[in-house]
Amino acid sequence: MSYKPRKISIRSEKNKYYCNLYHQNLYSIKVYFQEKQLTLMDLDTYYMEQINNKFDGKIGHKIEVLPSVYYIKTAFLNKNTSRRNYDSKLKTLLNVIYNHLYSRQIFNITVDVKNIRDRFEMVDSSEVFEENGYYTDRKYRTENKFLDPKYLPYPDTLGKGPGRCVIWSIFSVLGLLDHGHEVYSIFSHRKMFEVTSYSDRLLNACLNSQHCGEIIKKMQKGKYKAKFETKDENFDDDIQVSYENGRYMLSEGKHRVCMAKRFNINSIPVEVTITTVDEESYVKSNLLIPQRFYKKFINCENILTECYDRYKKLGLDREDVRTLNETASNSNYVDYLEKITNKNILLLAKEQRKKKMINF
Repeated sequence: MSYKPRKISIRSEKNKYYCNLYHQNLYSIKVYFQEKQLTLMDLDTYYMEQINNKFDGKIGHKIEVLPSVYYIKTAFLNKNTSRRNYDSKLKTLLNVIYNHLYSRQIFNITVDVKNIRDRFEMVDSSEVFEENGYYTDRKYRTENKFLDPKYLPYPDTLGKGPGRCVIWSIFSVLGLLDHGHEVYSIFSHRKMFEVTSYSDRLLNACLNSQHCGEIIKKMQKGKYKAKFETKDENFDDDIQVSYENGRYMLSEGKHRVCMAKRFNINSIPVEVTITTVDEESYVKSNLLIPQRFYKKFINCENILTECYDRYKKLGLDREDVRTLNETASNSNYVDYLEKITNKNILLLAKEQRKKKMINF
């Protein structure tokens, strides 16, 4: 028999989450921040540490528990009014025991997410499980076609050639790119490519780069050809993507897809592997599996420390970082960073590269 945790009501409104619950239920609420998984208990533990240090244990104050994510906690008593078996003449000690058992403290939790760019989600653990299953009959076919790049995602990795990407190099040296071992992920590869696509300065860097520049110009002039178009082995390998359940995924040609998206190319030649399934071949399992797979648990203090420390190296203080997190969207992040540091992002990267060489 599969077990599902008891559902707890979470209300969300305008980037705020609200819930009323007992202390032991804090473990039942999952919190997803960027690619990290925590529980509401983790946020509450850090909150209470700060409350004890700064406010002598008096709850009700707003505390930053994750970058630009604020936690507020109040409490009230939930008294059980059913006293049919309660004898008012019981001794005082028994009254104390009774009140301990039947008068329980309920916490009113508010999580105010002012961070407009990082991913934050708070859900009851009963909602992050789904029935497991698989299809025994899957069929594959391959087509060559012309596709608008807007239907394709930005790459989440760059395979063997990240060092050839000028954007990858800039964000790596600035400490803004997630390489998989960071406590706080500022940008994944996919998010980095999206954010930088709004910056004319960085688009020019792509256009002038040794690896991407010539291919971009070919695409812009309509001269980029796929191998399947020319039958000429001297041409580049085809861009290969897969398609299943209404979604495209990248296989080969990640750099070229990125270029086409960044420079608004209307159509590119791709080789598509399409997967179809026979719905009647679905085999259901009784096991429950998590819907989301996230990297291992990291605590709030470590996330906050790494966030502010990484930006501090770029010359930003805590208020600057909060302004960036709470004001800068994907489309104007680079502009905000340049405004706060009073330096263009290429110069900022050059300075950081020089510092790292000196330290090395």
